[in-house]
Amino acid sequence: MSEKKDIEFYTAEGFLSLYNSRFGTSYEIVKKAEAPDIICRDKKDNQLNLEITLSEDRNGDIPAMLGRSDSRSYNSLANGKIIASHLQNDVCQIMIKRIKAKLDKHYGPNTALVVRHVSGIPWNWDNVIDSIKNSLNLRQNPYDKGIWIMNNSKTEIFRIA
Repeated sequence: MSEKKDIEFYTAEGFLSLYNSRFGTSYEIVKKAEAPDIICRDKKDNQLNLEITLSEDRNGDIPAMLGRSDSRSYNSLANGKIIASHLQNDVCQIMIKRIKAKLDKHYGPNTALVVRHVSGIPWNWDNVIDSIKNSLNLRQNPYDKGIWIMNNSKTEIFRIA
């Protein structure tokens, strides 16, 4: 499996655990694909397609998480190179940009967009959901199963639409 596919697979596993718990469903991964990324089915043979993408507090956090950058390392912190992020400003704007980039994609019915947010901070996205919605044109939302944010530790999901 490629690193990208690994990230998509483990993101989908975490999302399905939370989604199934919230809605009393039984979805499981049945196939890794390209578009959408993950195909799931429940015990009643209902299909759920997942398109997976990542977001970050600031540009460069994803490569840092993957060990390709030291921008979030102790040395960067000690040298004053780390810039603070704020949920209601820069973090929210990056999230909006990531979602907008996916809104023109159409994967058919029963599809959800899952945005895994790479951050060491457990942001409460409920505080900015209305702001995110207002910044998106959701009248043309191709994700009939919702647009979701999942935290990096895979312990919470937040429904945007």
